[in-house]
Amino acid sequence: MLRRIRVHPLLLAVALGVVSTGCSLPYLADTAAHHLALLAHRRPLAEVIADPATPAPLREQLRSVEEVRAFARTLGMRVDDNYAAYVDVGREYVTHNLSACPPDRFQPYTWRFPFVGAVPYKGYFRLTWARREEQRLRDAGYETYLRGVPAYSTLGWLADPLLSTMVGADPFDLADTLFHELTHATCFIKGQVPFDETLATFVAERATLAFAAARTAPDSPTVARLERGYAEAHRFEDLVHQLYGQLDTLYRDAAADVAARREQIYADFRARLHDPASGITSPGYQRFADPPLNNARLLAYHRYHAGAAELAALLAREGGIKPMLARLAAHKGELKEAPLARIRTWLREG
Repeated sequence: MLRRIRVHPLLLAVALGVVSTGCSLPYLADTAAHHLALLAHRRPLAEVIADPATPAPLREQLRSVEEVRAFARTLGMRVDDNYAAYVDVGREYVTHNLSACPPDRFQPYTWRFPFVGAVPYKGYFRLTWARREEQRLRDAGYETYLRGVPAYSTLGWLADPLLSTMVGADPFDLADTLFHELTHATCFIKGQVPFDETLATFVAERATLAFAAARTAPDSPTVARLERGYAEAHRFEDLVHQLYGQLDTLYRDAAADVAARREQIYADFRARLHDPASGITSPGYQRFADPPLNNARLLAYHRYHAGAAELAALLAREGGIKPMLARLAAHKGELKEAPLARIRTWLREG
């Protein structure tokens, strides 16, 4: 599997039409209208599968979705009616996400939304609106990162359909996406988006490997291929975390020549990334170092991969994904301030 660099943004419950700080009524109304328009065009998976006009590759992918949903239930995920219907979006991405950050520190610009609290990105169905907000933030001195996204979650408030933008060539890539989104629907900690995204990414990888092993065999070529893909992803994550740490130290030192030193750190990162010894060959990872590389782009990636060590220890302690998710969901109140610190406390307490 060629693991994509991707994000899985939350719809942030704005489809409920609730006014929130930092989000105008036109934005909320437009987001809700676009989401409801997608729902109006959904078709049951069985209907799309039975339709003679459905291309054979898509039909096979849709057939695998029910297997993923069934497997997710065995892992204790909240499946309900999520991904039981299909929507042809008719474009490459369903929404675009905007992130922003000052150029001299890792402090994300945040927006506030109902039910989920402060969020370090904002999703737009209208690209023109996203670009307008991006320009406003740039004019205010922020670095920005605007990217298309193939999927989002309503966190269980509504039944999420399977979107055409989520379906690619690899059924296990789709499985990873579905497990990620279903983890959001199962356990979401308000105001802790970095933790929520790390949790969903962590669980999705392990669920996908377990699903592939059950569908094929633990020692099948498919599982081996997926393991190689995830291993490369972790090597890339290590490089990005090193870059993040170097820049964070630079910013905290508040040196007079921050801009010049940052460019040198970027150049060193590019050299390490393109070094054959890195073991990173996938074009998607290689392109990550292409300009513009800035704080907003780094944070957009970093927030999905910070805290995996604590989750791995918790997974081993609890004995599997199902009991781990059950514990996290049952103790959400304890996790709302500093979830990783709380998990470390659990691990010390034994």
